[in-house]
Amino acid sequence: MLKKQYTYLLFILLVVTNCQPRSSSFPESPILLTPESILTTETTTPIKTFTTPTQDGISKISTQYQCLTRLDILPEHDRPAGSLALVDHYGSGNFFLYDMRTMVQEEFMPNIRPIQAFSISPNHQSFLYVDGSNLPRKNIIATLEGEITRFTESNWGGDWLDGERLIESQNLITPDKIIRIYNPLTGEDQRITLNIPNPYYVTTPEGRNILIISINPELSRAVFFDTNDGGRIRFWNLTTNKGLTSLPFLVSTDPANPNFVPALPFFNGWTPDGRRFLTTSPLKISNESDAPTIEELFIINYEGQITQLTHFSDSYNFVRITNPTWSPDGGFIAFWLEIDNNVNQKINTLSQQLVLLNMTTGEIRNLCLSFGKDSYSSAAPEPIWSPDGKYLIAETRTDDGISIVNLINIEENNYLVLKKGFFSIGWLVSP
Repeated sequence: MLKKQYTYLLFILLVVTNCQPRSSSFPESPILLTPESILTTETTTPIKTFTTPTQDGISKISTQYQCLTRLDILPEHDRPAGSLALVDHYGSGNFFLYDMRTMVQEEFMPNIRPIQAFSISPNHQSFLYVDGSNLPRKNIIATLEGEITRFTESNWGGDWLDGERLIESQNLITPDKIIRIYNPLTGEDQRITLNIPNPYYVTTPEGRNILIISINPELSRAVFFDTNDGGRIRFWNLTTNKGLTSLPFLVSTDPANPNFVPALPFFNGWTPDGRRFLTTSPLKISNESDAPTIEELFIINYEGQITQLTHFSDSYNFVRITNPTWSPDGGFIAFWLEIDNNVNQKINTLSQQLVLLNMTTGEIRNLCLSFGKDSYSSAAPEPIWSPDGKYLIAETRTDDGISIVNLINIEENNYLVLKKGFFSIGWLVSP
C-alpha cells in the first residue's frame, strides 16, 4: 500500500531501503498538566531539566493537553496546497489522489492493475510505482504533472533515498552487505559494500533478505540493528568504517530463541538534512509477550552524541511510542503514545494518543485524537506532514475499525475529517 504496504515491509527497513497524571489512560476531559505533575509526584519539585545540546534547542520538558477544535468545513483560503495519496480501505487495491485545494478525489491510473510498491519521494514532488499489469514489470517515476521516466527490473524492491535517488538492498537469497543506489533520471548506478558488523536481515515471503539499515543522503552515516550484546541500535560512520555510538534494543530473553526480535526499532528517523537521527529505545521488555513495555525517544546527532528527549518512564510503568515523525524543518516531532501506571499492563489494550513535541520549547502536547486500541492494527500509522510543516495528516479509527483521515492545522489548532474508509499514504506537491 504505497509506503505502508510493500515499502512498509522494507520497514522503511531500509531507508535502504513510523501526559498526564497517573491513571489507566488519558482522561476524557482536557486537563492542563504542569511539568511538576507529569514528572514527579510532588508539585513543589522544580521543573525537570536534562542535558540537551544547544543545537537541539530544548532546555525543559512540560506536558499539557491542547485539544484540537473540530471543523465542519474548511474555508477555501485555509486549504493547503498539494494532493493526498490514498488507498482503498476495503482491499480493492485502488489508489486515489485527493486534491486539497478543490477537495476532489480522483482514482489514480484506473486502467492499471495491479499497482504495486507506490512510494513518495522525501521532497514530496515525485512518486514511484510499479505497473504490474504485464511482464516485465515497469517501474515508473512520475509527478502530479505526469510521467518522468520508467525502468524495467522485475526484482526491484527499493525506496527513495532523496528527491532523485533510490536505494535497495541486494535481492539475494544469501545475505551480504551490498546496497544499490540508483538514479533513474540520470542512469547513475552505484553499488556500496558496507563494512558493518553483525547486520540483521529480515527474509520476505519471496525469499529476499532485507538488510535493516538506514543511511543518510550524504552516504556518510548509517544506523543498523544487530542482535549481539542483547540487541543494539548502532550508529556508524561510513567514511571511517567505525562505530560512533549505540543504544540498547532488547531482544528476546527466551534461551530457546535468543535472537528473536519482538519489535523492530523505528528506522525512518533522519532529519531532512540528514544530520540527526530519531529513534525509540526500550528500557524494559515484557516477560509474558517479549514486547517492549517502556520506550523513550532519543536523538543521535552527526557526531554520535545521544540525547534522551522524553522521560515518561520517570512517572509511568508502561510506555509505548509509535511512529515518531519529524516535521520538514525539524522543529516538531509527531508520534503516538500509550502510557499507563500499571506495571502489568498488557500490549494492545490502550488507546494510542497523538502527541506533538516542540523541539524549541520542549512542550509535549496531547492533541486529544486517539487511534484506539490495537484491535484492528498493530500500530497507528505514521503521521504525515505537509511539505510546509503547517499541517499534519493523522488517521484515527471508528469503533468498528474504519479508517478516518484527519487534516490537522498545527498553527490554528483545529482539524477536519477529510475521508473515511481510506488509508493515507503521503503528501504530493507540484515540482
